[in-house]
Amino acid sequence: MSQPLLSEPFALPPLTFLAEAVAGTSARRGLVIVALMVLAALTAPMVAAWLGHSETGPVP
Repeated sequence: MSQPLLSEPFALPPLTFLAEAVAGTSARRGLVIVALMVLAALTAPMVAAWLGHSETGPVP
């Protein structure tokens, strides 16, 4: 008889719980905020590289 990797008391809180904690009461609004934060974190290096690029070389 095998146990699940994460038992119920130690399972991570669902994403809606995180979203409600971020946005107060609205889970949908919180999910949008969390999604935008993740998107910003993923795209930040690309934006930084694009802003630092010029035709003559890297901007000092």
